[in-house]
Amino acid sequence: MNYNNFMEDIFEIIKNRRSIRKYKKEVPPEDIIKRCIEAALYAPSARNSQPWYFIIVKDTE
Repeated sequence: MNYNNFMEDIFEIIKNRRSIRKYKKEVPPEDIIKRCIEAALYAPSARNSQPWYFIIVKDTE
């Protein structure tokens, strides 16, 4: 892997990130939801305690 390209990609992701203030009504595909949760599982935690829980709400009410 080319370290410089990797760092440029990461820099672009960080630079272009946005805070979401208005959400779309469409539901993301199940595979995208699963990939997001999988990515979140790799987030560091104190002493690798991984104290998080994920709740997927599909019903708008």
